[in-house]
Amino acid sequence: MSDSAGIGSGTVLKIGGFAIAEVHNLSPSIEFDDVQVTDFDSGIWHEYVKGLGGCELTAEAHWRPDTHKSDIMVHLVNTTKQAFRVEWVDGTNWTFSGFLQGFDGNAPNGEALSTTLRIRMTGSLNYDA
Repeated sequence: MSDSAGIGSGTVLKIGGFAIAEVHNLSPSIEFDDVQVTDFDSGIWHEYVKGLGGCELTAEAHWRPDTHKSDIMVHLVNTTKQAFRVEWVDGTNWTFSGFLQGFDGNAPNGEALSTTLRIRMTGSLNYDA
């Protein structure tokens, strides 16, 4: 039933312990490589095993030049891994190391300033339920 679906209100994204203000859409993408292990005994079908995994996180936010200008740019040019945390509304937390991979800004005439942040996880994803 659709009435058991949750709402994302209250979800928080943090970089280095500081919350990114006014995030309104958070889209994680977790994917694992597949490794082909087909050999002469496989018959006519390819065989695969699960390979290495990775995660990318896209965050859309209202752009706030008063706070985002310095915070986001510092993280964008920083070349060292940083601590990220996602606090989901159901109480689950994800923590991982990563870096801010990209930044897209948008300044439409007559509408709110917005930004899209692309975050690349490096290493493992830790979560608690």
